[in-house]
Amino acid sequence: MKINILLVEDHHVIREGFRALLESQPELQVVGETDNGAEAIDLALKLQPHVVIMDIGLRGSEISGIQATRKITAAHKEIKVIALSVLEEGAMIKGMMAAGASGYLSKGCKAGELMAAIHTVLQGKFYFSAGINATIQEEFVHIARNSSPHNPNDLSDRELEVLRLIAQGENTKAIGLALKISPKTVDAHRRNLMDKLKLDNIADLTKYAIREKIIQEGE
Repeated sequence: MKINILLVEDHHVIREGFRALLESQPELQVVGETDNGAEAIDLALKLQPHVVIMDIGLRGSEISGIQATRKITAAHKEIKVIALSVLEEGAMIKGMMAAGASGYLSKGCKAGELMAAIHTVLQGKFYFSAGINATIQEEFVHIARNSSPHNPNDLSDRELEVLRLIAQGENTKAIGLALKISPKTVDAHRRNLMDKLKLDNIADLTKYAIREKIIQEGE
């Protein structure tokens, strides 16, 4: 049985190149292609390919590759998505993986690597090109070195309340009014939080609160 591929790429020449590369392999067939995020979703739901090769940027499309990936994987978890991008930034990788992608490749990848990625994700595993692996490792080290050794259980109920409000973007006066404490007390709690958690600023406190699920991202 052939492996059905949906190819989503906004550069016509690049898309032609990838299609020719994929169709040169006897076990693969490209069943659809597009340069548009919305059409990618429609084609994926209609054709139900085994693998979607997904460009992230999709310039000129109202729906990005990340958004399209999220819609496709939510509707059909068995469809595997491999991200294709010139970008190897941590935020882009995280965005695609959170959306449900199973792999991430550079557009400069070689034929053998593309084939390896397809076969790997179909086995239920994840695949990252070498450059992406390096970025992930750097991101992991950064998180490990900058994360606090403490956990929310080390904080008092009042400190948790103050931290939650800080992370929600409230200023000192608003926090004081909400908790019926003075601005000086709020400032003291904030300093204690930073000392306890070994953090340097409000942005770091907010990241900590999201990471430890004290608040939800976007709350």
